[in-house]
Amino acid sequence: VFGYLLGFVSSILLVIFILLAIFKFTVFNQEYVLNILDINNYYENIYKDIKKDFSNSLRSSGVDDMVLDGIYSSSGTERDIKNYIASMYSGSKYEVNSSEIKEKLNNNIDKYLKDNNLEANKNSLNKYIDGVVSIYENQIELYGYLDGGIQKFVKFGKFIDLFIAVILILFVITFAVLRYVLHRRYSGVIALSSGLMIIYLKLFIYNLIDFKNIVIISDDFSKFVNVLFTEIGNYLLLGASACIIISVFLNIKSSMMKIKRIKKV
Repeated sequence: VFGYLLGFVSSILLVIFILLAIFKFTVFNQEYVLNILDINNYYENIYKDIKKDFSNSLRSSGVDDMVLDGIYSSSGTERDIKNYIASMYSGSKYEVNSSEIKEKLNNNIDKYLKDNNLEANKNSLNKYIDGVVSIYENQIELYGYLDGGIQKFVKFGKFIDLFIAVILILFVITFAVLRYVLHRRYSGVIALSSGLMIIYLKLFIYNLIDFKNIVIISDDFSKFVNVLFTEIGNYLLLGASACIIISVFLNIKSSMMKIKRIKKV
């Protein structure tokens, strides 16, 4: 009984090891996340969303859309998004530098008013400028939703190497006890049960949560989450397949050794 229990624990440890390894190279990998954002044109899409929100803000202001010319750029938007994500992974606080946008918008409005011999209420003008700046900051920072819980989750990545090492050591110990103390050859069974566990876990989570139609914060961020977890799901199936293939190989090898022993007898 103890041997079966230790074999089950070994399978659980192997599953945890594979899960942690997948998360280490995906969710907790800043370059991996930035690459997904780049492939899915996230930066350009956010730039267009900001432009759309800026245009909508003009409807109640009574000024021409020319005041928005050149106040921000696609490259600047991409830079701010990358810096914000980098700060999230480093655990620091990134303040979006919107002073340049504010200054350019203020200059454009002054020029527009001067060219058209118009006057504007200073308080209303400042309120509109602050509103435009808030639109930009909220789009970059995803309205603050990545702060707090998600940022703490990402901070967990700093310790993931330690957790992987601990799980690996525990797995080696349990496997060694099985093999050299209890003299049980459960390698194939451990690999097979781990693979089946991962497949079940993947099916359970992905049936519970519809990542393809998930809506989080914005359409652009929802698409990013969809792509991210689709790839994680593929890695889970890859890990499960590797375990099952190893299991089949070990079982075939074990069967061949038994046949050889029988022939010798």
